[in-house]
Amino acid sequence: VDMQRLVRGHLGRLYARAVRAEKTAVCSVVQKTWRAHLARKEWRQQEREKELQLIRMRCAMNCQRFYRGWVGRERFREVKRVRDASLYKVYAALRVQRWIRMQQAKAAVQRLREERIAMVHAAATYVRKNFLRHHYRKLYTELMSDFNSKELYAIVIQKRLRGHLCRQRMVGDRERCQELLWGAVEIQRLWRGY
Repeated sequence: VDMQRLVRGHLGRLYARAVRAEKTAVCSVVQKTWRAHLARKEWRQQEREKELQLIRMRCAMNCQRFYRGWVGRERFREVKRVRDASLYKVYAALRVQRWIRMQQAKAAVQRLREERIAMVHAAATYVRKNFLRHHYRKLYTELMSDFNSKELYAIVIQKRLRGHLCRQRMVGDRERCQELLWGAVEIQRLWRGY
């Protein structure tokens, strides 16, 4: 009886160690999977933030570029006006009427040309701005819809794979328990002499 008690105690401790080791391994897998999920989620968020930062940076650069171009054109117009005025004064003394009439005609034509060019530039800039806005908005919506559609597929695949792995683990656990139970019964039968 003492021998049986000792053997059963030893077998019970072995079984308890095996169960503890198996549960520890299962917990490690669950923890590892959860941590990986959290890391992927955080990485996706960081990637979205990087994309948004890049888009903001491009928008800011375009705004700066347009503003600097406008300032440069204004400076050029101011310098041109000053130069035209000084030329007008120098040549006015030499060729009074003829030069004045010619200068007035040139100025009128130049103003018309500049107004026409400015109008054409403004129209082209407006059309280009709207085209680029439409184009990049379309790219952005396509990118987001593509990302959202693939994210759902990935979630479904993960869900199915996790279910399959869990069922496989449960089948393995059941077979191990049956083998251990059969082994214990077989040891008892042999010990008792049946």
